[in-house]
Amino acid sequence: MRTPATFVRREPGSNAEILNTLKYVRPGNGFEPTFPLMEKMDVNGLSANKLWSDMRSRCASPVGVFVLSYYPWTPVSATDVAWNFEKVLLDSSLRVIKRYATTVSPASIADDIKALLA
Repeated sequence: MRTPATFVRREPGSNAEILNTLKYVRPGNGFEPTFPLMEKMDVNGLSANKLWSDMRSRCASPVGVFVLSYYPWTPVSATDVAWNFEKVLLDSSLRVIKRYATTVSPASIADDIKALLA
């Protein structure tokens, strides 16, 4: 079974469609990111992107074991990304420092980032 690029098809659009959604819907008002964005990719299962496979193997899941009604990827692993917006802090050598749950706001990890930059 192929891993869906998003969780339970929550974002079925193409990369171009996602950018248009940002520009015209949410947040809208002509918003265009001024920072690099990654394209959609598989993060769990056999077809997971190597970057995500490496990051998952180096840092435990921030939510422990999670349970979905079904897993649309195989194999299922305890280190799988539980949901969109999970965050991973990397150092300048791309070593994984910490993973954060989807519920953690980016602003709340500012101290971890400052400590890493110090």
